[in-house]
Amino acid sequence: MILFHVAGSLILPPILAALAIVDLRRHRLPDRLTLPLIAAGVLASAYDAGGVPVSSIMGAAVGYFVFAAIGAGYYRRRG
Repeated sequence: MILFHVAGSLILPPILAALAIVDLRRHRLPDRLTLPLIAAGVLASAYDAGGVPVSSIMGAAVGYFVFAAIGAGYYRRRG
């Protein structure tokens, strides 16, 4: 179990640093960097819970669709 957390601690900071740089330059976070983090979070939750984390999956889906709706609304309004 500790190996899982150590691996996450080594992988997560470079990805978050890359996201910060992209966000500062383009004011946009690419799906190719953010979607794997969602999957990793759900997998980490499954590992910690020892089974299928239904609430984590539902939370990830709701969170994604809320921000997708905000983006779609902004795009329609601003073009």
